[in-house]
Amino acid sequence: MEERKKESRCRKWNTHYFEVVVNYGDIGLVKLYISRFPYQKDWRIFISTDTNLKFVDMMEIYLIRWSIEVFFKEAKQNLGLCNCQSRDFDAQIANVTISCILYTFFAYYRRITDYETLGTLFEFIKDDICKKTVAQNIWDLFDELLTVVIKAISE
Repeated sequence: MEERKKESRCRKWNTHYFEVVVNYGDIGLVKLYISRFPYQKDWRIFISTDTNLKFVDMMEIYLIRWSIEVFFKEAKQNLGLCNCQSRDFDAQIANVTISCILYTFFAYYRRITDYETLGTLFEFIKDDICKKTVAQNIWDLFDELLTVVIKAISE
């Protein structure tokens, strides 16, 4: 006999959904959330190994996870995250740290100036930051240091 589940509605996310617990091969019991958001005709399926998780809690976890995925995608595409070819561990850590700091600055700048996406912001700033080589950056620092020294001597 086939048991039909009643469609539920989540007011917080304004969506209709079904929750189904199924046995999925070697993984064991998993919970499927089948939902449809407003103004979308397609249904989306979310899966969780925590069968006690409510739909609202699952959506909050998913949104946090999705923001992390977007961070890594944009940092890899626009900031050169994971492009460091050095074998030195400290250089690898420095590459990741600089990418994270730049992403934080760009996200803050985007919030202030209301850019719609970080991609547009990256294209705007890319020539100034990302295309400079290490030699160009060192030369800029040397030029700035030389200016400070000349100014101090002349005074």
